[in-house]
Amino acid sequence: LRLHEGQGQSCPHLIETKSTTTNLSLCSHKYRWLVSKWSPCTLPNVMTEVVCGGGLQFRNITCVAFQGGQPLPSKSCHTIQPPPTVQRCEVACPRDCEVGPWGSWGPCLPLHCPPNDEINLNTKGHRKRSRSVIVPPSALGLECPSLTEVQQCLHPQCYVWSIDPWGSCQLDPGNSKCGTGRRTRRVACTTQAESNDLKEVVADWLCAQLKPPTDEPCLLPCPYDCVVSGWSSWSSCSLSCTTRNKMPMRHRNRTVIAPHGTGGHSCPNPDEMLQVDGCNPHGCHGFSWLTLPWQPCNATCESGEGVQTREVWCVQDNQEPVNDTKCELLPRPSSTRSCVQDCPLQ
Repeated sequence: LRLHEGQGQSCPHLIETKSTTTNLSLCSHKYRWLVSKWSPCTLPNVMTEVVCGGGLQFRNITCVAFQGGQPLPSKSCHTIQPPPTVQRCEVACPRDCEVGPWGSWGPCLPLHCPPNDEINLNTKGHRKRSRSVIVPPSALGLECPSLTEVQQCLHPQCYVWSIDPWGSCQLDPGNSKCGTGRRTRRVACTTQAESNDLKEVVADWLCAQLKPPTDEPCLLPCPYDCVVSGWSSWSSCSLSCTTRNKMPMRHRNRTVIAPHGTGGHSCPNPDEMLQVDGCNPHGCHGFSWLTLPWQPCNATCESGEGVQTREVWCVQDNQEPVNDTKCELLPRPSSTRSCVQDCPLQ
């Protein structure tokens, strides 16, 4: 390099620049987008916070230096894909608990089974029925009502006779195709249970009631004998429950298919063609625990933890408060629980 002298020609430019689009360092090494927190879920038209249902959330983005985080004009980050500033959101709506219908009442049982003492006619027992949850509640929804009811009953029994259907008619000796015979059935003393699968066979002497017959005479009609139908299904019960003054009843009947002919067995008497039986022996009222809403947490920001309380009532038919002793056979829900106070960050 020689500088010009006198009238010599001056030196050309010593630095040359040109534009290029290859082998450039990434802007993300110098700049980045800084995002804020999402806003609460709001309704876009009125910009009020969503209490329940769908809406939109917003946030701000700022171009900053990668090192140090100094705010820069947005154009500095124009080569970097900006993060989204709007998104859909949804606030879950409170969902109340939904329960199914009550099941059938269970058997009448004494407090202790097998009983410590002999059960007499004045002994009171209890029976239960239950229902299931169809839709569980959400955090802010109404809690489920009681799933079990209890009621007192008379004549509790630990053991009952379980009776199988009658077998086919076995003809007496000398009758080859028709005539008289006998039929049998199985009768066993079992424990009380809501389903046959849970019953256990025990000694017959444990059942207090007289054992039903295990065999009886029967008849296969011969020509000219009266022919009657089998028993119909039981009718619906006349009442849904039993009161002091009214006993629910049901009935079934059978009919004459063919009257008897000369020399044949006559048809049964009319009163033998109808059967009437009691049904729905349970009372009309059930008792269960009812829980009221939890009271506010008594914790403070200084203590952190506290206690919540609620009232627990024994109610009749899920509405009328009664003495707690009516529900003593059911587990009592808790009336207190620990809680934590949400405090703002300093």
